[in-house]
Amino acid sequence: MKIRADIANLLHQGIPVYRIAAQLHVGTKTVTATRDALGIAPLRGTQPLDPAQQFYARTAHDGDGHLRWTGYVNAGTPSLTIRNQRVSAAVMAFRLQYDRDPIGNVRPGCGYDGCVAPAHVEDRPMRERFASIFGQVSA
Repeated sequence: MKIRADIANLLHQGIPVYRIAAQLHVGTKTVTATRDALGIAPLRGTQPLDPAQQFYARTAHDGDGHLRWTGYVNAGTPSLTIRNQRVSAAVMAFRLQYDRDPIGNVRPGCGYDGCVAPAHVEDRPMRERFASIFGQVSA
């Protein structure tokens, strides 16, 4: 088995398998196989990533504050599982930014298609408020 140096380095630092997988965008099976090949014992009693860590582990910066989703896409919708419940990445971004659930659909208000940066997403009332001030309607 070819051992990736980046995975081996994180394993030697005592980082849990699921965190390495999320950070390096690889499967947990790959990390586990590397751990086993190196003869490193599994960690016990580690805590799963919190929702914000899960979200940011699946994004990449695209400049100007935009975030591109790099994680799972379910039927065309970027999504992740939080506490055993499937959540769209845009909804999670909205929750992270505004500490509430959105009303209606969540869309990027920055004009950058597919952006999931928390500061860039808007729910329906936010779009309606913008339209009432500036006269523009974005569905």
